[in-house]
Amino acid sequence: MKLIDSLTQINRIRAHRNIFVTAMVILVLGLPLSPFLVSFGQMILLLNWIVEGGFNVKLRLIKEQKILWAFLLMPLLHIIWLLNTSDFQYALHDLKIKIPLLIIPIIIGTSEHLKEKELRYILSAFVFAVFAGSMVSLAVLLDIYHVDINDVRNISIFISYIRFSLMVVLSILIIYDYITTYFDRITSIQKLGLFILLVWFIVFIILLQSITGWVSLFIILIISYLKAKNKHIKYIVGLLILLILSIFGITATHVYKDFYNVKRKDLKNLPEYTLLGNKYTNDTIYKDLENGYYINILICKKELRQTWSELSDISFDKYDVNGFRIQKTMIRYLTSKGLTKDREGLLSLDNKDIKMIEKGYTSCMYRYKSGLYIRMYVVLWELNEYIKTGDANGKSIAQRIEFSKAAFHIIKNNFWFGVGVGDLNKEYKKAYIEIDSKLEKKHRLRVHNQYITFLLTFGIFGFILAVYSMLYPGIVSLKRENVLLLGFLLIILMSMLNEDTLETQAGVTFYILFYTLFVFTKQNSDG
Repeated sequence: MKLIDSLTQINRIRAHRNIFVTAMVILVLGLPLSPFLVSFGQMILLLNWIVEGGFNVKLRLIKEQKILWAFLLMPLLHIIWLLNTSDFQYALHDLKIKIPLLIIPIIIGTSEHLKEKELRYILSAFVFAVFAGSMVSLAVLLDIYHVDINDVRNISIFISYIRFSLMVVLSILIIYDYITTYFDRITSIQKLGLFILLVWFIVFIILLQSITGWVSLFIILIISYLKAKNKHIKYIVGLLILLILSIFGITATHVYKDFYNVKRKDLKNLPEYTLLGNKYTNDTIYKDLENGYYINILICKKELRQTWSELSDISFDKYDVNGFRIQKTMIRYLTSKGLTKDREGLLSLDNKDIKMIEKGYTSCMYRYKSGLYIRMYVVLWELNEYIKTGDANGKSIAQRIEFSKAAFHIIKNNFWFGVGVGDLNKEYKKAYIEIDSKLEKKHRLRVHNQYITFLLTFGIFGFILAVYSMLYPGIVSLKRENVLLLGFLLIILMSMLNEDTLETQAGVTFYILFYTLFVFTKQNSDG
């Protein structure tokens, strides 16, 4: 009987372990592809953990592990700061989003630590899911799978392009770590396949036009170079870093020259009439440029209105998909091609140009230039316009500056203890009014910076505790050699400068799942 009981217990333990690993696979498959799978995976993890029992041991592990308590400090802060909250409806919504910060560390931290083989299995599933997501994005980009998009970054149709870019970069790190760890144990065919996958992910990051993704990629390459033990791999990574730096540097130089290079400098002898005899509008005071050409000259709206109705079903006075008037988008697009803004200029466009105007593209660069060039040009244009006019509406980079102004206004008045978990939206509405922001109401959003959000929510004391919660597990665990943990921690901490990573369920789950996985896989029980 004792033998049968022992075998039954062993089988029970194995069953729970298999369910645990399977649930983790479901979870990581869902991160880049399906919010449902993310929720489903977490539900299975929690139910399995409860049914597994052994709560005396689990409670002891919770008490003994300082690293686990550091992880749990983050959700505890959100619960404690309910005391400083008036809007409990939003606070409860926020706490619901933060649930993974509580359950995932407890489940992983009190379960048998993952073996290297189990971790590789889970990470392989994640890389596969990211690859599948990138293939869907490519199909959208090539219009094989039709989705109406007006920005190439929207080819990421399952999750935010910023978070997807971080997942792609993490996949690059995972593949690199696998190659270097098992270099002598994998075949040449496997090495070639993994190398091709690496190249594709790097190309995809550039296509996605995520600045956060670009910076994260560079961080990962630096880490890979510094940690490489094989001299051939070190040499290849070093060349790749130099190549990418050269491409970015050359592109940035071209963007700067093209932006400030005026292609038509003579504004004194401008034609007064079109070929049809209609009068041009020539504003030579406001010297706004598009692709090196002056926007506000050689405009005949009468001819544009009449001709546009022959070319498009969208009214001249209606709006494009970005919410801007078609006529303004049209004028900028014609300008970018060096054409006059009249019937002759409009008829010079082909059907592709007309469709691009309807979709809100303001320049022919979106058709002919690389994604890297376009992203740099747009950033420069937005900042230049914001400096000249002070109007940030519709300009993502400039809007972030306005978000920060509102945030620091709130911090100034709530420096010590913050505004609480539920009152952020209410305080932002007040702040935009008090600073007399030019942003339209639809653009008055929260700051895209997790550290500033911590300071807003918790004040300086809670901010210090929140940062401690993020850093302590990594610092302690990095005493051991752990490239995956180091790389993940650096890219996630960097991303928080440009994103409210912990304000969405996808971001929260991505952060806490991989952080705890990398910590507890290498972590000994004395942690």
